[in-house]
Amino acid sequence: MANIEQMELDSETQDEEEHQSIETDELDESLEDDEFEYVIVEKSQLLQLLQRCHLCGKYPREKSVKKATTSRRSDPPMRHIKWAKRGVNVTAAYYCACRGKKQIRWSSQPVLEGTQTRKGNIDIVAAAIAAPISFTDLDAFCRALKLPIISKRRFNVHMSSYVKPCISDMYHMQKSDIIQNDIELPLKLAIDGQFDSPGFSAEFCNVSALDIETKKVVTFQQVHKSETDGVSSRMELLGVQKIFDELGIDQIEKVCIDKHTQVIAWLKRNNVDYSFDLWHNCRNINKRLRAELKKLDGIEKSHLKQLGRRFISHIYRAIENAAGNSDLAVQHVYSFFLHVLNIHEWNVAKLIDLIDVEGIQKRGKEFNSITFSTVNSCLHNNVDETFTEPLQPDSTAFKVILQMASSTNFVNDVRRLKEGNVTSFVESYNSVRIHYAPKRKFFKGSGLEMRTMLSIIAWNSIQDAELQGRRKELTRYQYFSKAKGDVREKNKKTGGAEFDGWKRELIMRVRAKKIEYGPGDPPVHALDEFEDDDETDQLAHIFDEIVNFDDFYEDNVDDE
Repeated sequence: MANIEQMELDSETQDEEEHQSIETDELDESLEDDEFEYVIVEKSQLLQLLQRCHLCGKYPREKSVKKATTSRRSDPPMRHIKWAKRGVNVTAAYYCACRGKKQIRWSSQPVLEGTQTRKGNIDIVAAAIAAPISFTDLDAFCRALKLPIISKRRFNVHMSSYVKPCISDMYHMQKSDIIQNDIELPLKLAIDGQFDSPGFSAEFCNVSALDIETKKVVTFQQVHKSETDGVSSRMELLGVQKIFDELGIDQIEKVCIDKHTQVIAWLKRNNVDYSFDLWHNCRNINKRLRAELKKLDGIEKSHLKQLGRRFISHIYRAIENAAGNSDLAVQHVYSFFLHVLNIHEWNVAKLIDLIDVEGIQKRGKEFNSITFSTVNSCLHNNVDETFTEPLQPDSTAFKVILQMASSTNFVNDVRRLKEGNVTSFVESYNSVRIHYAPKRKFFKGSGLEMRTMLSIIAWNSIQDAELQGRRKELTRYQYFSKAKGDVREKNKKTGGAEFDGWKRELIMRVRAKKIEYGPGDPPVHALDEFEDDDETDQLAHIFDEIVNFDDFYEDNVDDE
C-alpha cells in the first residue's frame, strides 16, 4: 500500500513540476465538452494511466520478494502491457487480479455500433478528405510523429464506399436548395472552365456556373478529353453546352464569360445574350502589357507601367458610367487617349481626327469609326481633379497602349463589357477549388469530381454566411500590390474555420452510412477510380506538352 501511495504522490508532484515549467504560450486553456472529441496522448502518459486497471482501478500487485536487508523502499511494480494497432486505434492488453488469468483489453476508440470498424478509422478518412489532406501527406505526418495510421488501401475503401457517396448527397442537397430558394429565373450566370493541369496536357475540364447575384455555384460539368476526340481545348465548350442542356437554354437570360472564341461562336449561333467579364478582360490587358514591358527598360518601362495602371482603372470607371450602353462604353473608354494628352473637352468628331494615329499599324475598321457623338468631355469634373503630367503623342507608352486598343477585337470586347460583370469572385471560387484539387497532383475522374463537389460545398457555405451577414470584418491590413505598384489596404473577414460546420456534418453522415451498412464493406469494382496518384509525378504531362505541335490551341489557354 505504501508503494501505491508513493506512486500517486510521485505522479502528482511530476504533474505540478511540469505545469510550472510550461512556456507561457502553452498554458492550459479551458475546453468545453463539445469542443473536442479526440486527443493525442504521448505513449508514456498512457502507460502511466494504464497502471491502474481500467476495470477495477487497482495497481498491479507487488511480487513476492525476499525481505530487504535495508530500510530502503523498493520501486513499485510496473504493469506489463502488450500493444496492438488497427488503423489509428491502439489496444492495450494486460492482466489484473480482478480477472484472474483472463487478459484485459483496453482500446483508444470504440467500435461503431453494429459494425467491426473503429470509430477513429472512419472519422480520420472523412476528416482528411474534408480538410483536404491527401493520404500521402497524412501518412508522412503520422510516420514522422510515430503515430499509428490506417493503410492506404483501407483509406481508399472507406473513401469510395462511404465518404464519396455522402459528399455527393450533400452536394445535390445543397444544389437543390439553391435552385429552389436562392436564385431567381431566368438565370444570370458567370461561366468559367478550369483544367486539371496547365498546358496541353489537361485530361479533364470542370466548367462551373455561378449565379451573379448570390455568387453561389449553381452547377458544374466535368468533361474528359476523350469526349472531344482527345483535343483539350474543346473541352470547355462541351462543358458549357452540357450546362445549358442541364439548366435549359430558355431558363438562362444571359451569361458572363471570359473570351473563349469557341464558346462565343456557339452562344452567337444559339442567340444567347452574353457579355465579357470585366475582370478577365483587364487581366488580359495586363498580360499583354507585361509582354511589352519586357521589350523596354529604364524610363520608358516605368512610364508604360504607370500608364497601364491608369488605363485599366479608367476602363473600370468608364464601364460603370456607361451603365450598360455599349456606345457610351466605347466613347468613355477611348476618351482616355484624349485625357492623357491634356485634351479634356472636344466637339463631335472621330477619334482619329482628334489624335495623331499615323504611327499606328493595322488599325481596325471599328477603331477608325469611333465617334464622340455623345461624350464630349472627360469623366472627371475638372482638369485639376487628378492632375498628372500630360503625355506627348509620340511617347512610347502612349503608342504601345494605343496600338493595342486599335484592333477591331479590342473595340468589340469593350462593347461586350457591362457594369456589374466584375466577376473576380469566379477566380476566388477557382482558388478554393484548386485548394481541394491542386493541379500539381493527378486525380482520376471520380476523385476529381468528388473534390470539385467539396470545393462547391465549401464555397457556397461561405457565400451563405456572407449573404446572412455572419462574416464580420476582423481588421484592415496593408499589403504591397505589384499591379498597383504601391501599398494597398484589404479587409480581413471571418471565414474558413468559422463556417466549417459542413465538415462536421460530413463526418457524422459518413459514420451513419457505415452503421447503416454494418459489418464488411460494399463491393468496389473500380477502386482505382478513387485512388489518388499522389506519388505520380507530371512527367507524362510534360512530355505531352513538348511533343505537341498542333495549332488548335486558342488564346483562352491563359485561363487554364
